[in-house]
Amino acid sequence: MADLDGFATRVGYRDPAYFTRRFRTSNRTTPGEWRRAGRDSQAAS
Repeated sequence: MADLDGFATRVGYRDPAYFTRRFRTSNRTTPGEWRRAGRDSQAAS
């Protein structure tokens, strides 16, 4: 969770839980599920 906290702060969210809710609404998955699925490497391509 610490990684998510730091990332949420870097992209402008003060509350990591709010970032997670927005991410889930936008992507229909949580940030952790996104990472486990390997989608972070696809987004960088």
